[in-house]
Amino acid sequence: MIKPLYWVKMHLKNERSRAQSHAAIERFNERLVRLRNIQNIIATEFVDEVIEELHGKEAQKILSYIDEMQFWNNEIEENIEIANNSYLSKYATRIKNVALYSIKLCKKYNKYTDIETIEYIAKEKMIYLNGNEYYYLG
Repeated sequence: MIKPLYWVKMHLKNERSRAQSHAAIERFNERLVRLRNIQNIIATEFVDEVIEELHGKEAQKILSYIDEMQFWNNEIEENIEIANNSYLSKYATRIKNVALYSIKLCKKYNKYTDIETIEYIAKEKMIYLNGNEYYYLG
């Protein structure tokens, strides 16, 4: 005969698992919303500013980066039930590529005269603009 203590332990284990799963879903959703917001800001503040200036390899490169970024955005949207943090990391990487390239192009074409430096610190998953934290992609 199974003892009642076993059932109590199983119930507590199931409750903890359910709570952890719910928290993981919330963290996933929060990160997805943050990444989509960053994508929209980059599109408005940088890509839109410089896209019409571009020709040849620069145009091809930024359009390729944008296509890859949109692919992962759509992949997450279409597979939301199975999407995981790996999907978000791939999406974040594509956002980073678009951000770094478009900001560098804005600097090159003098769209913003106050851009001095742009860098990405992988350990922090942070884009720095002029030495200041700008976008957190983690």
